[in-house]
Amino acid sequence: MSAPPKAPALTREDLPDLPDKLLSPLNTWMPAVSTCLGALTLGDNLIAQAEEVIADTRSDPFPLYLANKMPRKARHLIITHCENLDSDDTAPTAAPWLTWKHVSDGRIALTGALGLAASTRYRLTLLFLP
Repeated sequence: MSAPPKAPALTREDLPDLPDKLLSPLNTWMPAVSTCLGALTLGDNLIAQAEEVIADTRSDPFPLYLANKMPRKARHLIITHCENLDSDDTAPTAAPWLTWKHVSDGRIALTGALGLAASTRYRLTLLFLP
């Protein structure tokens, strides 16, 4: 089997007007894309619902009910932040985990939590995804 032919490298002199032909459309396209992308928010790019709840484990805080504001049912819940409101020096030692379900009126019910110390108040930032 023979070797493939060696292609010479292209230089500006080989195609003198190509850079100008490429730069004009790129210079038109780049500001338009930059303007569009700069104005987009998380909500524009991702169907999601962010919520902040206070869970007080000094008593049973559950169930907590949240309205489902997404066009579809939530299928995933991510805890993006967990803040101990009683002590700035104490963070959770394990990732908190919430149990949840959909209830008949379209709301989301947070039904329980794992990984949160007893007798402590927490601010939880949640992200629901379809």
